Amino acid sequence: MNTQHAIEGEEVVLFINEHWVKYIPPMLLAMLSWILYVLCLTLSLAINTVSHGLSVFVIVLGHFLLLALHHTAFYRFFNASTWQTLITNRRILEIHQQLWISNKVSDTPLWRVRTVEVKQQGIMQQLLGYGILVLNRGEIPTIHRVPHPHMAHARLIPYIQGMQPALEKKVFNPRSHLPLPSALSSPYSTHV
Repeated sequence: MNTQHAIEGEEVVLFINEHWVKYIPPMLLAMLSWILYVLCLTLSLAINTVSHGLSVFVIVLGHFLLLALHHTAFYRFFNASTWQTLITNRRILEIHQQLWISNKVSDTPLWRVRTVEVKQQGIMQQLLGYGILVLNRGEIPTIHRVPHPHMAHARLIPYIQGMQPALEKKVFNPRSHLPLPSALSSPYSTHV
């Protein structure tokens, strides 16, 4: 971590680079571009004897589709590789960049986090070992595509518990003006 931006005593707890599954859509888009290009090339060769002008149009269309879809796939691949989350013993930094469009850095103090839930929905998330970390039941932005989310949860919980304010050990009983044991401090207690 860059020392000029780090708070004194801050250390990295967890660095989350999203699961590799985020690269599947750009790769499928790149494969689709080549499939469409081969189809346009084949169609162009098939209709070359019938209409030369139409054949040239189809091959130019194939080149255009290849160029446009390949650039879109690269753009999505690059954007997917720049989404990262850094968790220190004091804060959560989320970095979301989109090439030439936006650059977002979110800094959430760790003391604001009260709950951390792990969600693995669907068979793909179970088989590939990734999931979602939901912070404060969605009040704080969730962390998506976390590899091995249960391990990340186990690593994060001790630091979150250490940041929570200490609970009072003594609870005041207005009737007796004596402190009650913590087991009897429930508002539903029948103790008089």
